Amino acid sequence: LSTAADNVSLSTAADNLASALDLVTAGVADVKGVVAAITTVCRRAVTTFAGRANTRDSDVSNLQTLRSQSLATQARVQAELDRLTTMETDAQSSFDATVAQRAAEA
Repeated sequence: LSTAADNVSLSTAADNLASALDLVTAGVADVKGVVAAITTVCRRAVTTFAGRANTRDSDVSNLQTLRSQSLATQARVQAELDRLTTMETDAQSSFDATVAQRAAEA
């Protein structure tokens, strides 16, 4: 047996629940929107960071190549310097020997 008072309170409760459901639904939609925005920003950041990492890796590779070339050039120049030093030492020794020989002959 229901009375008019029971119907009013059930009707009010149903209205309150419907309002609460609407608020929760709107809140969930807001949260989904925020999550979507955060996801978009994160994806952009990942793309940017990946691009920077690729650029950095390329720059490091170029620097390693340049360093290898510099070391090869340095080794080549050092070998040439060593060769010239040996030639100069030999020429000086030959000169000194010639001077000593001529001095002994004189």
